[in-house]
Amino acid sequence: MTTDRNPRGFAELRKLGDDVSEIDETAKARARNRLDVAIERERSASARTSLWRWGAVAAAIVAVAVATSFIVREAEDPPLNSPALLQLASVASSQPPPAVPAGSFVYTLSQVRATSTDLDVTTGETKTVVVATRRETWIATDGSGLILERPLQPGSGGSKRIQAEPGELRFPSLDQFPTEPEALLDAIRRPGFLDGPADDFEVLSGIGALLRDAYVDPAHRKALFLIVESIDGIDVVEGYRDRLERRGTALSLRNGGRSVTLVFEPRTSRLLEEDETHEGGTFSEATYLDTAIVGAIGERPSEPDA
Repeated sequence: MTTDRNPRGFAELRKLGDDVSEIDETAKARARNRLDVAIERERSASARTSLWRWGAVAAAIVAVAVATSFIVREAEDPPLNSPALLQLASVASSQPPPAVPAGSFVYTLSQVRATSTDLDVTTGETKTVVVATRRETWIATDGSGLILERPLQPGSGGSKRIQAEPGELRFPSLDQFPTEPEALLDAIRRPGFLDGPADDFEVLSGIGALLRDAYVDPAHRKALFLIVESIDGIDVVEGYRDRLERRGTALSLRNGGRSVTLVFEPRTSRLLEEDETHEGGTFSEATYLDTAIVGAIGERPSEPDA
């Protein structure tokens, strides 16, 4: 289903559930005054005619007062955009906070597919091919770690091993930022996080990068989902199957040939898959198989399948 953006933003979202009176008192007072004036003007008319007119005027004014009350209620109680998306936010806030002890590493195993454009030195022509790799990463809190990539199909190039010194890999911490969604979005637009995104596609893609990390704390994970909830045009699909046939909740943004999709496990809010298609047909996608805290580079929580 396609969700509509709440134009009042997070300030109005926080008002959900507030008590609202059934009849607006100001409107009701105006109705009484107008009824008194109408009665006074009709005193010289016949009793039958006056009674009919008073009733008509009273009914019309009461209808205005009640309608005004409904308008007030509609303004103060905007509908929820997506129960499934807000449920992800709730689940994210209930998860235990992460802990990455000093000397430990966040291990992530994923399968990555992406288009790659290469230059043929013989003909001078460029060609685009799909490259599939198995990627393992070990990242410490100081930004050091290791990235291993191994091709999953012939012709996808050789294996890669990237050893990173402190500060060379990103280990984004949101601890110093507010958890109020609008304020958090302003903070993560800075370099080092979303790097000044140009549009909502880049915002959604950048938030996916933050949400795939197990070390983002629950309060900020919830706020990140609420930021996604505020993006105009987000499409939410429950029961979506990723490339491994795992069921999840997919959050997508599409416009023409461009799209970004994030798939989350509903019970844990864990990111299962992300993919991005660019204008012109190029794409990248990653399916996440395992994430854990390990004690050393090269250590795995379990032996992954080939």
